Amino acid sequence: MEPFFCLSPEQTGALPPGDYTIRAILSIPGGAGWSGVVASGVVRVTVATEPPVMSPAVRLHKVQSRMGWMLLAGDTEGARREARRRSSVSARRLARFSAGLRFAI
Repeated sequence: MEPFFCLSPEQTGALPPGDYTIRAILSIPGGAGWSGVVASGVVRVTVATEPPVMSPAVRLHKVQSRMGWMLLAGDTEGARREARRRSSVSARRLARFSAGLRFAI
């Protein structure tokens, strides 16, 4: 078993900036095979406000994270739409960029 925990983009955006600690605790009282409590180590997380200007790499990571959330939430079509929209934007940017290039042979 590999548990997974995730906040939606809206939940993440509602978090006040600051330092947080996260710990997972599994408690199975009176289980048929195993009973007890087990806890993970502490994970420290810093939540910061989104910068007004993001590098292309950070913007790409944000888009990929949002698409990953859509897939986890079962919104496969939303993730596909986002991928198509992003790829068409990239294709248009590339076309504009290459239109300004001149090649000499």
